[in-house]
Amino acid sequence: MAKHPGSLSIFLLLFFLILIEISPALGALSSQPGIHELFEKGIRSCRKGDFDEGIRYFNSILQMEPSHYLAYLNRGIAYKDKNAYDQAIVDFNHCVQLDPGNAEAYFQLGVVYGNQAKLEEAILQYSIAIIVKPSHPKSFAARAMMHSLNGGLNSAIDDINQAISTDPEFPMFYIVRGQFLDEQGDCRAAISDFEKAMEADSEIFNTKG
Repeated sequence: MAKHPGSLSIFLLLFFLILIEISPALGALSSQPGIHELFEKGIRSCRKGDFDEGIRYFNSILQMEPSHYLAYLNRGIAYKDKNAYDQAIVDFNHCVQLDPGNAEAYFQLGVVYGNQAKLEEAILQYSIAIIVKPSHPKSFAARAMMHSLNGGLNSAIDDINQAISTDPEFPMFYIVRGQFLDEQGDCRAAISDFEKAMEADSEIFNTKG
Protein backbone atom coordinates (compact mmCIF):
# COMPACT_ATOMS: atom_id res chain seq x y z
CA MET A 1 0.00 0.00 0.00
CA ALA A 2 1.09 3.55 -0.61
CA LYS A 3 2.87 5.33 2.17
CA HIS A 4 2.54 9.00 3.02
CA PRO A 5 5.60 11.27 2.69
CA GLY A 6 5.76 11.97 6.40
CA SER A 7 5.39 8.35 7.52
CA LEU A 8 8.99 7.93 8.59
CA SER A 9 9.00 11.07 10.74
CA ILE A 10 5.69 10.00 12.31
CA PHE A 11 7.09 6.56 13.01
CA LEU A 12 10.15 7.99 14.74
CA LEU A 13 8.05 10.46 16.70
CA LEU A 14 5.65 7.82 17.94
CA PHE A 15 8.47 5.40 18.61
CA PHE A 16 9.92 8.01 20.97
CA LEU A 17 6.46 8.48 22.46
CA ILE A 18 6.22 4.76 23.15
CA LEU A 19 9.65 4.65 24.73
CA ILE A 20 8.97 7.47 27.16
CA GLU A 21 5.48 6.24 28.02
CA ILE A 22 6.35 2.60 28.73
CA SER A 23 7.42 1.77 32.25
CA PRO A 24 7.82 -1.65 33.82
CA ALA A 25 4.71 -3.11 35.39
CA LEU A 26 5.22 -2.88 39.12
CA GLY A 27 3.87 -4.98 41.96
CA ALA A 28 5.26 -8.39 42.76
CA LEU A 29 1.87 -10.05 43.40
CA SER A 30 3.28 -12.76 45.64
CA SER A 31 3.53 -13.61 49.28
CA GLN A 32 6.47 -15.96 48.77
CA PRO A 33 9.61 -14.82 50.60
CA GLY A 34 12.14 -13.26 48.28
CA ILE A 35 9.87 -12.77 45.26
CA HIS A 36 9.33 -9.05 45.82
CA GLU A 37 13.06 -8.41 46.25
CA LEU A 38 13.92 -10.35 43.07
CA PHE A 39 11.25 -8.47 41.16
CA GLU A 40 12.53 -5.08 42.30
CA LYS A 41 16.10 -6.07 41.40
CA GLY A 42 14.93 -7.15 37.94
CA ILE A 43 13.16 -3.84 37.39
CA ARG A 44 16.20 -1.85 38.55
CA SER A 45 18.53 -3.84 36.29
CA CYS A 46 16.33 -3.22 33.26
CA ARG A 47 16.06 0.48 34.05
CA LYS A 48 19.86 0.62 34.05
CA GLY A 49 19.91 -1.08 30.66
CA ASP A 50 21.30 -4.38 31.99
CA PHE A 51 18.60 -6.50 30.39
CA ASP A 52 20.48 -9.79 30.76
CA GLU A 53 20.75 -9.33 34.50
CA GLY A 54 17.08 -8.35 34.67
CA ILE A 55 16.13 -11.47 32.74
CA ARG A 56 18.08 -13.62 35.20
CA TYR A 57 16.09 -12.14 38.11
CA PHE A 58 12.79 -12.76 36.33
CA ASN A 59 13.94 -16.31 35.52
CA SER A 60 14.49 -16.90 39.22
CA ILE A 61 11.01 -15.63 40.03
CA LEU A 62 9.41 -17.92 37.45
CA GLN A 63 11.30 -20.92 38.79
CA MET A 64 9.80 -20.16 42.20
CA GLU A 65 6.36 -19.12 40.98
CA PRO A 66 5.52 -20.13 37.37
CA SER A 67 2.20 -18.22 37.45
CA HIS A 68 3.80 -14.82 38.11
CA TYR A 69 2.42 -13.00 35.07
CA LEU A 70 4.24 -9.73 35.79
CA ALA A 71 7.56 -11.58 35.65
CA TYR A 72 6.61 -12.82 32.18
CA LEU A 73 5.54 -9.31 31.17
CA ASN A 74 8.71 -7.61 32.36
CA ARG A 75 10.98 -10.35 31.06
CA GLY A 76 9.23 -9.95 27.71
CA ILE A 77 9.91 -6.21 27.78
CA ALA A 78 13.58 -6.95 28.50
CA TYR A 79 13.73 -9.39 25.58
CA LYS A 80 12.01 -6.81 23.35
CA ASP A 81 14.56 -4.18 24.33
CA LYS A 82 17.30 -6.67 23.37
CA ASN A 83 15.55 -7.16 20.01
CA ALA A 84 14.97 -10.81 20.95
CA TYR A 85 11.48 -10.60 19.51
CA ASP A 86 10.60 -14.30 19.36
CA GLN A 87 11.33 -14.72 23.07
CA ALA A 88 9.43 -11.53 23.87
CA ILE A 89 6.35 -12.78 22.02
CA VAL A 90 6.42 -16.06 23.94
CA ASP A 91 6.57 -14.20 27.26
CA PHE A 92 3.80 -11.75 26.40
CA ASN A 93 1.58 -14.63 25.32
CA HIS A 94 2.29 -16.40 28.61
CA CYS A 95 1.29 -13.20 30.41
CA VAL A 96 -2.09 -12.93 28.67
CA GLN A 97 -2.78 -16.61 29.20
CA LEU A 98 -2.36 -16.03 32.93
CA ASP A 99 -3.98 -12.58 32.94
CA PRO A 100 -6.28 -12.15 29.89
CA GLY A 101 -7.14 -8.59 30.90
CA ASN A 102 -3.56 -7.33 30.79
CA ALA A 103 -3.68 -4.47 28.27
CA GLU A 104 0.05 -3.77 28.63
CA ALA A 105 0.95 -7.25 27.36
CA TYR A 106 -1.20 -6.82 24.25
CA PHE A 107 0.32 -3.37 23.77
CA GLN A 108 3.81 -4.82 24.00
CA LEU A 109 2.91 -7.48 21.43
CA GLY A 110 1.83 -4.66 19.16
CA VAL A 111 5.18 -2.92 19.65
CA VAL A 112 7.07 -6.10 18.76
CA TYR A 113 5.03 -6.74 15.61
CA GLY A 114 5.33 -3.07 14.65
CA ASN A 115 9.11 -3.24 15.03
CA GLN A 116 9.04 -6.23 12.67
CA ALA A 117 6.93 -4.26 10.16
CA LYS A 118 4.04 -6.70 10.64
CA LEU A 119 1.50 -3.91 10.55
CA GLU A 120 -1.74 -5.89 10.49
CA GLU A 121 -0.62 -8.04 13.43
CA ALA A 122 0.38 -4.91 15.34
CA ILE A 123 -2.98 -3.27 14.65
CA LEU A 124 -4.76 -6.40 15.93
CA GLN A 125 -2.81 -6.42 19.21
CA TYR A 126 -3.34 -2.71 19.82
CA SER A 127 -7.05 -3.23 19.11
CA ILE A 128 -7.22 -5.98 21.74
CA ALA A 129 -5.42 -3.72 24.22
CA ILE A 130 -8.06 -1.04 23.58
CA ILE A 131 -10.91 -3.54 24.02
CA VAL A 132 -9.39 -4.70 27.30
CA LYS A 133 -8.69 -1.15 28.48
CA PRO A 134 -10.50 1.57 26.50
CA SER A 135 -8.68 4.29 28.47
CA HIS A 136 -5.27 3.31 27.07
CA PRO A 137 -4.13 6.34 25.05
CA LYS A 138 -0.76 4.96 24.01
CA SER A 139 -2.53 2.02 22.31
CA PHE A 140 -4.65 4.46 20.30
CA ALA A 141 -1.52 6.46 19.42
CA ALA A 142 0.48 3.39 18.44
CA ARG A 143 -2.40 2.00 16.38
CA ALA A 144 -2.61 5.38 14.66
CA MET A 145 1.04 4.99 13.69
CA MET A 146 0.39 1.55 12.22
CA HIS A 147 -2.64 2.80 10.27
CA SER A 148 -0.57 5.65 8.86
CA LEU A 149 2.24 3.33 7.79
CA ASN A 150 -0.37 1.00 6.27
CA GLY A 151 -1.91 3.77 4.18
CA GLY A 152 -4.92 4.39 6.43
CA LEU A 153 -4.58 8.08 7.21
CA ASN A 154 -8.25 8.60 8.08
CA SER A 155 -8.14 5.72 10.56
CA ALA A 156 -4.91 7.14 11.95
CA ILE A 157 -6.57 10.50 12.58
CA ASP A 158 -9.54 8.80 14.24
CA ASP A 159 -7.19 6.96 16.59
CA ILE A 160 -5.06 9.95 17.51
CA ASN A 161 -8.28 11.86 18.20
CA GLN A 162 -9.20 9.10 20.65
CA ALA A 163 -5.75 9.34 22.27
CA ILE A 164 -6.21 13.09 22.72
CA SER A 165 -9.71 12.59 24.11
CA THR A 166 -8.31 10.13 26.66
CA ASP A 167 -5.26 12.22 27.58
CA PRO A 168 -5.71 15.82 26.37
CA GLU A 169 -2.75 17.09 28.42
CA PHE A 170 -0.08 15.13 26.51
CA PRO A 171 1.46 17.51 23.93
CA MET A 172 3.05 14.83 21.73
CA PHE A 173 -0.40 13.68 20.62
CA TYR A 174 -1.07 17.12 19.13
CA ILE A 175 2.21 17.02 17.20
CA VAL A 176 1.31 13.61 15.80
CA ARG A 177 -2.16 14.76 14.79
CA GLY A 178 -0.66 17.90 13.32
CA GLN A 179 1.60 15.80 11.11
CA PHE A 180 -1.33 13.67 10.01
CA LEU A 181 -3.38 16.77 9.19
CA ASP A 182 -0.46 18.28 7.30
CA GLU A 183 -0.21 15.12 5.19
CA GLN A 184 -3.93 15.42 4.54
CA GLY A 185 -3.39 18.98 3.29
CA ASP A 186 -5.12 20.75 6.18
CA CYS A 187 -2.26 23.09 7.03
CA ARG A 188 -4.34 25.45 9.16
CA ALA A 189 -5.55 22.65 11.45
CA ALA A 190 -2.02 21.23 11.59
CA ILE A 191 -0.60 24.59 12.72
CA SER A 192 -3.33 24.84 15.34
CA ASP A 193 -2.29 21.47 16.76
CA PHE A 194 1.40 22.43 16.80
CA GLU A 195 0.44 25.58 18.69
CA LYS A 196 -1.55 23.52 21.21
CA ALA A 197 1.50 21.34 21.75
CA MET A 198 3.65 24.40 22.39
CA GLU A 199 1.09 25.82 24.80
CA ALA A 200 1.35 22.62 26.81
CA ASP A 201 5.16 22.47 26.57
CA SER A 202 7.00 25.49 25.18
CA GLU A 203 10.21 23.47 24.80
CA ILE A 204 8.68 20.47 23.07
CA PHE A 205 10.16 21.07 19.63
CA ASN A 206 13.60 21.69 21.13
CA THR A 207 13.52 18.65 23.43
CA LYS A 208 12.07 16.26 20.87
CA GLY A 209 14.45 17.32 18.10
